[in-house]
Amino acid sequence: MRDHNKLQKQIADQKKELEGIENSMANADEKTATLRARWLPVLEKEIKKVSERLLANFKRIQCEGRIELSVPEREDDYKNYGLVIKARYREGSALQEVTTNRHSGGERSVAAMLFLLSMPTKNCPFRLVDEINQVKRTGDQFWR
Repeated sequence: MRDHNKLQKQIADQKKELEGIENSMANADEKTATLRARWLPVLEKEIKKVSERLLANFKRIQCEGRIELSVPEREDDYKNYGLVIKARYREGSALQEVTTNRHSGGERSVAAMLFLLSMPTKNCPFRLVDEINQVKRTGDQFWR
């Protein structure tokens, strides 16, 4: 009987601990959603500004380019958020995501450089470019 009471107490203690963990997780999820509601619109606004500058840079070479935020199905899967650069280099063609399969190395390099030139420069007197050739590597996804 003593063992039975001891086990019942352990079960009750573990249920109480589990309930506390579940409450903590629910609170964390709520805080995460609140924070996402604050930073996501700001991020989207900044990406829109970069996209407008990118479009202006592409227009200088009689082409078109845009940048979009790629949001995964699960909004809390932050490691899979990314930027997608879309470009059109030829008249009459559609705007397409810049990939190693669709675009030449030169087109990808132009897209990468125009993207870098479109980034905000406030409080940034110069830009440093490293690994620009990464966009040319087959199989690598520079944009995501």
